[in-house]
This record gives sequence, C-alpha cells and structure tokens, in this order.
Amino acid sequence: MGQWGLPAAHTMYGADDADTQGEPLDGSKDEYTFTFEAPEVESFWSYTAYSGETRLMEENALNRHSRGDRTLAPNEDGTHTICMSADTEGR
Repeated sequence: MGQWGLPAAHTMYGADDADTQGEPLDGSKDEYTFTFEAPEVESFWSYTAYSGETRLMEENALNRHSRGDRTLAPNEDGTHTICMSADTEGR
C-alpha cells in the first residue's frame, strides 16, 4: 500500500532526499531545480514535497505542495522542470 492507501498496482512512490553533492535537501537554505522526462502512465503523475520529519506535505507560504501533468507545461524538448525554493517572492 502507498501512503494514501492506494494498492501497489496503481501507484509508485520515489524519493529524493539528497542533492547532486550528496547533501541532504534543505529548502530553507537552497533552491533546487529538477528537470526530468515524465513517466508514461495511464492516469496522472505528480511530484510532491513532503516533510522529512512529519511525512506530511511540506508547509509553505504559497500553499503549493505538488506539481504534475495537470499543472506543468512541458519544456520545448518534452521534459518538465520543477523549481523548489523557500523564496516565494514572484513565484
């Protein structure tokens, strides 16, 4: 079962917890940009920020926790890019 009770046949969860230097992700200090090819799925996909401490969606001033196929436009080459940062000014 996944975190929200979905059977494994219907969901897949991955985790990113370190940057390219192997340091733990810390959104209060750094900005992170993820560029990736969207997975081939029948329904939808999303990238969601969860707290490493509470395992709940990470609190933020924009009340924005997740981005996916319904909220992101692809880049010209078909990839998608997500920027995660504590700096919410102008975003």
